[in-house]
Amino acid sequence: MTNWIAYFATVLGLALVVTGWFLWGDQSQTNIFALNIAISVIAYVVMFIDVLLPWGNFREKTQRRIGNLAMRWFVQYGYSITAIALLIICNLANLQFEVSIFLQCGLLLLLIFGIAAAKGSGEKIEEVSRAISHTIDCLQLVRQAQDSLLEAAYDASAPDEVVEKIKRLGEDLRFVTPSNSDESRKVESQIMELFDQTRSLLSSYELNNELINNNIEKGARLIQKRKSTYSN
Repeated sequence: MTNWIAYFATVLGLALVVTGWFLWGDQSQTNIFALNIAISVIAYVVMFIDVLLPWGNFREKTQRRIGNLAMRWFVQYGYSITAIALLIICNLANLQFEVSIFLQCGLLLLLIFGIAAAKGSGEKIEEVSRAISHTIDCLQLVRQAQDSLLEAAYDASAPDEVVEKIKRLGEDLRFVTPSNSDESRKVESQIMELFDQTRSLLSSYELNNELINNNIEKGARLIQKRKSTYSN
């Protein structure tokens, strides 16, 4: 229902703009009159396009439309206000049709460039957002692997000393910051592989206790190494 109201209000406003020109506009020069209507309609549509198009898709994680909202508004409202101001100046100065349409076409060209720049900005925001999400997801997998290792230690009734060491691994991981470097990905893969291997060894703790303790110590060293890696 809300969409239909927005469409109706937008169309009604557009009809009022056109009607206003026919009621009070100077129709002595057909080409100038047609140009005035065309520019008014374009400026109106550009200004109120966000009424019809949502500012963002809240199901989309990247939210690229919201991310570059300021730039899009600058382009939209900047064009609309400038186009109307230029239209008024051309009419007051009684500029020739050729001059008026040349100026308006130049302004329209700037609008197209602005739209292209805003679109490129949105794509860049999406790219960066996806990269950050991927980085955070990878780090979250490491933390989940540590949680699984701790659960396996409880299930295997491992000594309290071993359980505390595994808990400390989790505490250390809390202070690891996301990084998009290849070295970070490599270390995170090594940590997860080590945790998975250690979890399988816990099923026979008495036989594998020395290797388990060595793996936990190695895991602590890898986490410290991961802390020292930074984003590109």
